[in-house]
Amino acid sequence: MEQSQFRAEQASKDIKNMWDKQNDQSRFDFMHKIETGETLPEKFQPIADFYRQRLDDAHKQIMRYKDIPFLENFFPHFWEKPEDMQKFMASVASKRPFEGSKSFLKQRVFSTIQEGMELGYKPVSTNP
Repeated sequence: MEQSQFRAEQASKDIKNMWDKQNDQSRFDFMHKIETGETLPEKFQPIADFYRQRLDDAHKQIMRYKDIPFLENFFPHFWEKPEDMQKFMASVASKRPFEGSKSFLKQRVFSTIQEGMELGYKPVSTNP
């Protein structure tokens, strides 16, 4: 394994462990501040920088295959909504041949996690 990849994986584990010790409100505050460009508490800035670098790297890789706009203050959203999930699973199961959803290329529906939650959606996880 490449040294830089090992360091990134270890940093991800350390960050996950740190978030596991935070309450949901602290996690949502972090995500909201990233999405709105608000100043983060100093202790969270290195984590935000780490996420930003990984998201920027992913965007560069995707751009090699598809021209997608760069979204300032982007933070990924993954939603759970029971009735929609049943419809989604039925549509996926009916596809032949089975292929990925390419959902990461879809246009964003909600600008912020808070907006989605206010409309009744639930994040798959509160861990950023």
